Amino acid sequence: MEKKGRDPSTAIQLFRTFVQPILTYGLEVILPTSQNLLKLEKNQKKLLKQILSVPISAPDSSIYILSDILPIEAQIDQKSLNLFNNICNQNEENLEKKIARRQLIAKNEDSKSWFIAIKRVLFKYNLQSPILLLNDPPTKHLWKKSVRIAIDRYWKNVLIQKSCTYKSLKYLGTSNFSPGNCHTLLSIGNTSDPTREAVRISVKLKVITDTYILQSHRSRYNLNETPICKLCDIDIEDRSHCLLKCKILQCIRERYLNQIDEFISDFLNFRIRDIPTDDHMQIILNCTVLLSRYINDIHLIQRIEDISRQLIYALHVVRYRTLYIKKR
Repeated sequence: MEKKGRDPSTAIQLFRTFVQPILTYGLEVILPTSQNLLKLEKNQKKLLKQILSVPISAPDSSIYILSDILPIEAQIDQKSLNLFNNICNQNEENLEKKIARRQLIAKNEDSKSWFIAIKRVLFKYNLQSPILLLNDPPTKHLWKKSVRIAIDRYWKNVLIQKSCTYKSLKYLGTSNFSPGNCHTLLSIGNTSDPTREAVRISVKLKVITDTYILQSHRSRYNLNETPICKLCDIDIEDRSHCLLKCKILQCIRERYLNQIDEFISDFLNFRIRDIPTDDHMQIILNCTVLLSRYINDIHLIQRIEDISRQLIYALHVVRYRTLYIKKR
């Protein structure tokens, strides 16, 4: 994908158009068991992590927030609720509607009936009861809109709650997460070299999900490794050290931070080096979270995002090149 210069946002759109319908084909009629649902979910997560070029260890909630692809469960729920609305809008004499009424009245909550399963789904998303919908069905357009809003709201809360349990995702900016919009980190912007930009995005996504391998990571799984930075031999090499503190990378860092300072100086009365470390990291990893409060120019924020992406990629290249030379 990267070799062909296809950015992640385009790849995700292709996934949504060609892969998603196949993964969930017919499952609104034959609802999958929890075991089969887990298998489908596992396959989707694997594909999305490949598209985003993050390792399999990346938190699952992060890939859904970045890609704007909802879990398989949500997709099947949406399709099955739309199918139920089609049944509700049938004439009273139609067989499917008669079966729906009979089973919703006669079957108990433990039944494996499709209509009882729909009743549970409606309850999960705080929608109307199935009997009320059968008696007074909404129009197809209105129902689809209500279902989409309810499902988006439910899964937004679920994914944000899950992401909050990972300290590694503190800079992802989950408060700005809105289902239906691809994350700004995946946009390549206006560039003449989409191939290189796609590679830069993949490196930044590893850093922001804290799956970019540094010495602090290596030392957790290998007792023979030290967490001390092998470039400067001074401090523990974690994200903040690599991006802000390592003296060996200082000359590379300064060049890009000066560019960011030039862009934000007209809107903010501080320099990027004078702010707390967390805010400094936030601007580098996902500037939208902080700068959108002060800057309304979307193009300017995108430009700062481009520079921070270049910064992270430049640090990545110099770091690996220096480590390679040291090994020799």
